[in-house]
Amino acid sequence: MTTIRIRLQMLIQRLRSGSFLGNVLILAGGTGLGQLVVVLAMPVLTRLYGPEEFGILTVFVSVLTILLAISALRYDIAIPLPEDESTAINLLALGFLIVSGFSLLAGVVLRLFRKQIGIWVSVPQIMANLWWLLPVALFAGSVYQIAVYWHVRKKRFSRLSQARVSQSLASAGAQLGMGLLSAGSIGLTGGYALGQITAGGVLFGSLVKEDRRLLHQITRNRIKDAAFRYRRFPLISSWSALLNSGGLQLPSLLLLAFFGAATAGWFGLAQRVMGIPISLIGYSVSQVYLGEASRLRNENPEAMRQLFLRTATRLFIFVGVPMMIGGGIAPWAFGFIFGEQWRASGWFIVALLPMFLGQVVAMPLSQSLNILERQDLQLYWDASRVALVVLIIFSAYNFLHFNAFVTLVMYSGMMLFMYILLLVIMYIQICRLAK
Repeated sequence: MTTIRIRLQMLIQRLRSGSFLGNVLILAGGTGLGQLVVVLAMPVLTRLYGPEEFGILTVFVSVLTILLAISALRYDIAIPLPEDESTAINLLALGFLIVSGFSLLAGVVLRLFRKQIGIWVSVPQIMANLWWLLPVALFAGSVYQIAVYWHVRKKRFSRLSQARVSQSLASAGAQLGMGLLSAGSIGLTGGYALGQITAGGVLFGSLVKEDRRLLHQITRNRIKDAAFRYRRFPLISSWSALLNSGGLQLPSLLLLAFFGAATAGWFGLAQRVMGIPISLIGYSVSQVYLGEASRLRNENPEAMRQLFLRTATRLFIFVGVPMMIGGGIAPWAFGFIFGEQWRASGWFIVALLPMFLGQVVAMPLSQSLNILERQDLQLYWDASRVALVVLIIFSAYNFLHFNAFVTLVMYSGMMLFMYILLLVIMYIQICRLAK
């Protein structure tokens, strides 16, 4: 008993010391609570809403995610990098100015072209009924992203955990309530948007409360200086982020166009379920890795290389392998948990397991090229991935006449190859820095 007590005390001390593991566990704890809410709500939501309605949510989230990738022109990613607080707070202010204009512009474009966009995505009711939700969710989600990187800089990981829990509670609660009222697709999409608003409000409120003293350092000239110093982020990284997000979200849009809303809904549920371990561990590791690696880049490049290898190995062993084993039973589990109409989502998970394995290892480390300011390499990789995604899915449907399952098997294999390539590229660049 004495030995156990000593080990527990050592673990508690490590958590309090702000170590890499401690920060990951803090974030993972909050993310885990948020994901628990999602897990508990999903069996009910899949009985309140059908595959077609989930398909509409999947398209909504895909479009929103693509826009969020460039809404701040990637200046948000640069916030943890400056050594001085003045530059960082002016980057934050610059981000807020950009997302305000970007969200307003998005709202005007969607209002003017909602009918044409609805025809392009093959589901006209999305833009007819839900167009106004997108700019609202875009602004809230953008504010949340900017505030996240500020809190990463300040190592306030407990605040990030609180925001994640609040986001899940607000989103799931609204979706369940609207589902009981038979609200249809507006219930799912509106609930998702409310989650974005809640998370953004929590972190923005914390920022204003705890860092009010820094706000007086925001000036027009300092914003201009910060914008010029980190100009590679909008000029290169924003295009890379657009392609990166497009590479992940295009399959949803292509499946909707080629196979219909139900298939997009099955695909969306598969992504949402497998996103639980990826989000639980991957998100937490990613934010802590960003903060730690940004520091080591300037202080100890060799330690950054070791951190990269150690993190990748642990992600593969402790997350990737168990995820692969659990994914194998998905077809049988989905019919029981979510209802028979969702069994196809379980088979989609089997098809996508190689992609999920690459994703859970590579994505938490993907900020490495931003930290090294080698956004050009990330851009080349993202462009290649988008081209291959379109080529494979388009060819599988139009020329090879494969069904959705076989199409996803081809897509998944290609994605695994691309994630392995990305890991190799990042490691080579970190090694060059360490020399």
